Formats: sequence, C-alpha cells, structure tokens
Amino acid sequence: MSRTQEQVYTCGRAAHWLPRTLAGALLLAGLLAAARVDPEAAVSGSRRFRALVVLAGAVLALWVVRKGGEVRQGVVSGDDALEVRYGARSRRLAYADVDAIRWDGPFGAGRSWLPAAVLVDREGREWRLCSLLQRGERLLGEIVERSRRPALATWAAEYRVGRRLARTGLRLIAGYAGSALVLTIALAYYLH
Repeated sequence: MSRTQEQVYTCGRAAHWLPRTLAGALLLAGLLAAARVDPEAAVSGSRRFRALVVLAGAVLALWVVRKGGEVRQGVVSGDDALEVRYGARSRRLAYADVDAIRWDGPFGAGRSWLPAAVLVDREGREWRLCSLLQRGERLLGEIVERSRRPALATWAAEYRVGRRLARTGLRLIAGYAGSALVLTIALAYYLH
C-alpha cells in the first residue's frame, strides 16, 4: 500500500463513548428497578428477584459494551486493499476480493445493536464497517470505485448503503437520546 494514497476512517469521540453511556444507563436502570422491589414483601423470592433484575441489567450492559466495540474500528483504504483494524489486530481485504455489499440493520444478521455496511468477500467472509465511521459514505465510494465492479455500485445503491452511512450524526443523537430515555424511565419508576 502506498502511504501517500491511504485514507484512514475511524469513529469519533462521541461514537467511542456511546456504548459505555448506553451500558451505564442500562446498569443504573437495573439497579434503580431492583431498589424499588421491597425485599420484605410477602412475595416469596423477592430478594432473588432483585438480584435477577440487577443481573439482567449487568448482562445487558456487558452485551452493549461488547458488541459496541465496533466503534474502535479503524479502516485504512490503500491503493489495492482495505486494512481493517481492531486495536492491535488488523486484517486486509483486497478490493478485487469484495464480492457483495449489503446493509445489516440493528439486531440483524450480525447480532449487533449497531448497524453496519457489510462487505462479503469471495470466500463468503463478512467484513462489517461500523455505521458510526466518520465519512463512511466516502469510504464506500472508494471501495466501489477501486473494486472496478459495477455490481457493487448496484448493490450499494439498491441497499442505500451510502445514504445510510452518511447518517452518523443522527445515529449518535438517537443513541444518546436512547440512553437518556432509559435513565428517565428508570428514575420515573424509582420515584413513583
């Protein structure tokens, strides 16, 4: 890869904090809901129920953080290949090997709460490009252009992948609003 032609695509700071914020909101919601349960109630097992509510909140928060790790993704587009980085690990995908492009919505085939553009290579392996990548639509344009395959442009247009990747700001607003909504509902339940 020529160093002069490389473009680096990453998620911004707000995207990096989104999974942690949402997970914290879910964990706090579980704690507030559990605190509302009376441990001395006549219902047998109410102490166990409190523990289960806290455990459910913790498990959900852990899942959000784990699946939200996609925001640490970095994509380097070189002249002949993409390099997808997750921390210290990296994998290369030659543009010529990209066989298809599709969109994976939240809780879709990738079982992630974050939507993503999915590149499918010739061996059937899937390469997720997080929907919170800054300038993700530009990255998609580079992939389509450098692959020199008209079918990829057709799939990208059919699934509206470029338009969807351009909505990073709206996704961040929705994510933080969802976190605030979870906390608001938990506080309302606790104070009621």
